[in-house]
Amino acid sequence: MSETPPKPDISCKLNCARRYFEMAEITDQDLARSRGVHKNDDEIYGGSISHSKPLVDIIKAKASKQYVVDGPLELLIYYDKQVPPYFDDKFISANIGSKVDSMIASGGWTRVWAFDTWKKRILWSSTDRGAPFTKSPVSSALRADIEEWQALGAESLKRFPY
Repeated sequence: MSETPPKPDISCKLNCARRYFEMAEITDQDLARSRGVHKNDDEIYGGSISHSKPLVDIIKAKASKQYVVDGPLELLIYYDKQVPPYFDDKFISANIGSKVDSMIASGGWTRVWAFDTWKKRILWSSTDRGAPFTKSPVSSALRADIEEWQALGAESLKRFPY
């Protein structure tokens, strides 16, 4: 069920208990603005993006809000317009792990998820802190893609460790 503030974005009943989910997209704001300007054409645009700032900013913003709930509250952050940080399997944990731990310890949150809409996979979860996403099917698929691109002669990809 869709909710209105100060309730989180979504609620549902699971095993006879109400659960709440707040959702937030991880996007470099400059990227979001440029995409908005160019959204009506089919051109491909490039440029630099920040991976850490939007990730940290969204966690700080959500941690500072107060939600009205009568059950567990989870945060689902997701990559949609911006490609996830595939270059470092510990990137998400290194950038938000301690802040997420504080959010959960405060009692306001029960879990935080990071989701990749590009590959339709969970990249990271606060309950799975010891297992970086490179051990998930995403990394196997990505590793296979990199090997295929290298075989096709994509010289620029040969410098990426995996």
